[in-house]
Amino acid sequence: MLNDPNFKITIRSRSKLHYQGMAVSLTSVNNTGKFDILGYHANFISLIKDYVLVVTSTESASPLRFDITDGVIYVDNSEVHVYLNTVENLKH
Repeated sequence: MLNDPNFKITIRSRSKLHYQGMAVSLTSVNNTGKFDILGYHANFISLIKDYVLVVTSTESASPLRFDITDGVIYVDNSEVHVYLNTVENLKH
């Protein structure tokens, strides 16, 4: 649907699929600082660190937080792929 701001997201590490589904936004940190990814984001690739925060709906659901050491984020055609090196904690 063209007006739908949600996007597909997959978060995985070598040993586990941590999340796969739809999201409204994703927030993380790279060497230049904190950044957000929203629907219709331009194609993008970056090393990430510290955490990944995923808002799964515009309702009052709690965001998913992954405390990480580092990883890579790749946005391609409104699909977001996050590859984590180490996940320290998962908070809902």
